[in-house]
Amino acid sequence: MSLRTALFTAYDDAYAPLGNLTVPLMLSYASQHAFDFKCYRTPIIDDIPNAIYWAGVCGAIEAFNCGYDRVMYLDADQMITNPDIVPQVAEAGVAISKDWGADAVEPWHFSMCGWIAHRNSAILFRKALALEPDFRDKSFPEQAPVQHLYRTIPWVPPMVSVHNRRTFNAVPKEVSPGNVPDPWRPGDFAAHLTMASVPERVAMFHKIKAQCEMVVEA
Repeated sequence: MSLRTALFTAYDDAYAPLGNLTVPLMLSYASQHAFDFKCYRTPIIDDIPNAIYWAGVCGAIEAFNCGYDRVMYLDADQMITNPDIVPQVAEAGVAISKDWGADAVEPWHFSMCGWIAHRNSAILFRKALALEPDFRDKSFPEQAPVQHLYRTIPWVPPMVSVHNRRTFNAVPKEVSPGNVPDPWRPGDFAAHLTMASVPERVAMFHKIKAQCEMVVEA
């Protein structure tokens, strides 16, 4: 039986120049694979600071409450570069990628930039959201609580499958020259256009788009 699946993302006005480029690729991808798609332009919850950065956790909770069996989340700075790929992950829990930097050495060094989650993992997202006050105004306000749960609750690590960077977190080498151990390559599912100003990310988008078109034409 096929899983009812939703792909979603979110971005605010500051990221609009990039989101306006990446989101049409996500919409096309969702249509190709018979996924529902949603793009949040305002926070899903409005009673916490920087709520837009909680779009992944809150969107997953909302999707599961609406009856979806599986959700895929991508940050707005994720550029889908191979729409034929649906990451092969277990039919349970959360599939996520290792963080992109060379310093990502511990099992809990994963990124919340993109993932697939099955509905049995809804409790993890609810627990993460409950920790929001403890991580308010700290770096990575959504990612850090999930990493904290991974390190402190015994049942969380078996629920979270940490994949290689190429699954959801392939970063172009231009982001940090010499510090990206496994950079994006043509043929990867997506390029994570992170750690740069929005105009620089837009420039990377167009450069990678040209590379992908050259590969297709070849």
